[in-house]
Amino acid sequence: MKQPSTKIYIDARHEVRSWESFKKAEYYISGLETDEVRNKIYGAIGGYVQELIIDNNDANKLIVSYNPNFITLTYIDYLFRLKGIDFKRDGC
Repeated sequence: MKQPSTKIYIDARHEVRSWESFKKAEYYISGLETDEVRNKIYGAIGGYVQELIIDNNDANKLIVSYNPNFITLTYIDYLFRLKGIDFKRDGC
C-alpha cells in the first residue's frame, strides 16, 4: 500500500533580507567588454553572488556584491582561476 504524500509549504513572505550583510569587491578583468569573458564570469560565480556590476567609467572593472557567510573572496578567486579568467582584485 502506498503512503499518502504530504506537501510542505514554506511561507517566506515576512522574511527580511539583511542588506548590510552583503559586501562588495572590485575586480579588474581585461577583456570584460567581450561576451566570452562575461559568460565565463557568470558561469563561474553567477549562482553564488548577489549582483555583478560592470562599472560605466572603467570597462575592465567588475563590482561583485556577495554574502560573506555564503562565499568568500578566495573561493571567488579560485573559481575565476578554474575558468581561466585573468583578474586582479582591488586590495590584494
